[in-house]
Amino acid sequence: MAETTTWLDGTGASEHALQELERRLGVTLPEDYRKLVLHAAGGVPTDPCIDFAGQREKVVATLLSPEPDHPYSISGGMYALEDRLPPGLVPFAEDPFGSFYCFDTQTAPPFRVVYLDHEEPGREAV
Repeated sequence: MAETTTWLDGTGASEHALQELERRLGVTLPEDYRKLVLHAAGGVPTDPCIDFAGQREKVVATLLSPEPDHPYSISGGMYALEDRLPPGLVPFAEDPFGSFYCFDTQTAPPFRVVYLDHEEPGREAV
């Protein structure tokens, strides 16, 4: 998405906040994500649709920020999911319906991306 999507209203994130998040999680986040979030954290994509083989469509509403005080923060996403967040999943984007896109940090880098539907238990690999 980063190469073809323009992000609106993103405030970006500081390198310090990103490093602090990685330290707390004990992981190094993917470089392409790091570059994107440094300039577009909290942003909304101009083209929110992601099409998949098999006619599945998902929508991205907001790129979550590593800044802990941002209204659309990764820590806020983790708090919202509380006991429903499987171990190793780190939310990095939200859809308009309250579901999240997450990095599965229990897989080898580059981390698998999973869609965590707030209405359905479990996770769906995207």
